[in-house]
Amino acid sequence: HEAVLTEYSDVLNGVFQEIGEEVIQAERANLGDRAHSLEPNVTVVRLCRLMNDQERRALRGRTAHAVFLLEMAESIRRVAESAFDKKFPEEDAIYPIGRIEQSKVTACGTNRLFDDRQARHRLVRSYGLDFGIRAVCYVEGATEYGALRHLFPEDGPISIVDLHGQGSTPRLQDLLREHQRDRVFSAMVLDGDREDRIREARLLAEDNLLSLGFAVSEPDFEYGVDATDTDRLEALRRLWIERSPDVEFPAGAIQEGMPACETAQELEAMLQTHHFSFKGAGWGELFCEQVRSHSEPHVNHPMPFWDLVYRLSQAQSRRFVYEHTTESMKVDPSTGYLVHRE
Repeated sequence: HEAVLTEYSDVLNGVFQEIGEEVIQAERANLGDRAHSLEPNVTVVRLCRLMNDQERRALRGRTAHAVFLLEMAESIRRVAESAFDKKFPEEDAIYPIGRIEQSKVTACGTNRLFDDRQARHRLVRSYGLDFGIRAVCYVEGATEYGALRHLFPEDGPISIVDLHGQGSTPRLQDLLREHQRDRVFSAMVLDGDREDRIREARLLAEDNLLSLGFAVSEPDFEYGVDATDTDRLEALRRLWIERSPDVEFPAGAIQEGMPACETAQELEAMLQTHHFSFKGAGWGELFCEQVRSHSEPHVNHPMPFWDLVYRLSQAQSRRFVYEHTTESMKVDPSTGYLVHRE
């Protein structure tokens, strides 16, 4: 079978060489003109050509005819590239519309859309039709996971991954490199009580593997989100109310002692006496909800956590393009903030 294809390819190459490059490109241009007369909207035709073969064959009407004409032009181009051992412009370029090639380069980083799977993915994303993951944020533990999951729902474009206290493992580094190749933003949230983890995050930032930066909460997450003692006290009370029906401990004793606790530290101490856990994803969600009521994320927020939340929020928008962002901005390894390149 392979030998037959090779022989057939050699015959076609000979025929194309005999016809000549100029005539072949003129015929391709004619096909482009005819396709444009049927469907002048290049975006529609381009997206239809990215459909799988079965769905594309099911198309009907003038747009379908335009797509098939450009498929013919593509078949001719690929044989011509083999016959003349050179690259010819893709079918978008033979459409009689200006700026198409440049717009494709801007959106995809290349003008060879149909030879580059990642370029096709970036093109679809630039149209706002990509419902995949746009950013991944790695967090140190369950508390941070619950907080960020509260802000970014599970079925959205922001993925939150709990590292369970592990640092920069080879597997994590491989994942970050995959994100870089796939043009997916990456970030990290960690506590300030682990200097070794902070050093690892800085090294990852120096290697451009944390495209949105990292946030260090000093000394830990609860204080790193700019929470007041009132926030901590109210969140602890809400957590106890929500969990008490499902937890075995002397609820009556806690209920009686709670009004006497004037600070979060006093309430924490009492809850710990009764082995009540106020850590984990549920605590992080409640705590973040409480603090969010008066601390909206914005760029250059004095608290690194909220600044990173702002960046993740930006990453949800198709206008926040990976290539443009990484070209114009970089992560400052000393702070974890995203800053403009000089």
